[in-house]
Amino acid sequence: MHRLRTRAVLLLLVSLLLLSSCSLDSVAKFASQSSQALAQGPAILKDIEGSCIRGEQSKAKDPYYGLDQSALAAKVQADAAKACKAYTDETPSLLVASKTLTDYFTAISQLAGTGKTSTGKNADQDKQAAQNAAKTRKSITLMQSVGKIIGLIGKMASEGYRAEHLQKDLNSVSSDVETVLAALGTVGSVDYNTVLTVEQQEYERQFNDLGLLTASDPSTNIIRVLAKSDEITEARLIAAKHAAATAYGEAINQIIGGHKALLAHTGKLDAKDVPVLIQPYTDSLSQIVQKLIPLF
Repeated sequence: MHRLRTRAVLLLLVSLLLLSSCSLDSVAKFASQSSQALAQGPAILKDIEGSCIRGEQSKAKDPYYGLDQSALAAKVQADAAKACKAYTDETPSLLVASKTLTDYFTAISQLAGTGKTSTGKNADQDKQAAQNAAKTRKSITLMQSVGKIIGLIGKMASEGYRAEHLQKDLNSVSSDVETVLAALGTVGSVDYNTVLTVEQQEYERQFNDLGLLTASDPSTNIIRVLAKSDEITEARLIAAKHAAATAYGEAINQIIGGHKALLAHTGKLDAKDVPVLIQPYTDSLSQIVQKLIPLF
């Protein structure tokens, strides 16, 4: 009887260890997928200003027919830069925010997977980068949340930090993580789709205007053919960027949902209910990442 009890206790301990291992493994996979999705963000965030400027440059050329070519180029460039200044000012802080969240989920993945992380060793430099990027009222507020997350990432990388410390510490920055994710989702998906639509409309308008100017002259057929080819190429490129913006927004939503689910339950990160809570988000992110990566 004593042997049977001992064996039962040992089997229970083994089962608990396996459940704990599976739970932490599910945390590691969710965080890894989140990190991979966020790593695609900079390509989007860097092009928002560029798309805005391209659209504004196309839109702005018409009123300046009286200027010579050099003056026209300077005027168009200056007007486009002014119209897109908000994106120019915000982009540095958004790139810092994107890197910080990528590091945050990478550190969680490493801690849950191996028990330690090296991500966060450069926390002091990252904090300085966040301070340097805070140029506007909006970016200052965003960088305050980013600074708190960087502080935790640095703590995660410290000697002696273990996965069992995560539950309390992740809750301490949960609102900051959600704030930064929401900001990236708004700019990287909603705003990016908006400026891409303007850029696309201006390309289409330019081609239509060229068609009206050359329609009565057969010798300009080659110009229309080349212009049409350019329009098709640009349309395909912009369509791919639209798809990327939409996928990025979907990824952000899945990360927010999974992060909330991970922290909402009353147990620890190695509780047996964790895989059920976050696996749907991990699966969705895996599919979205596969759509995002080929676009950049």
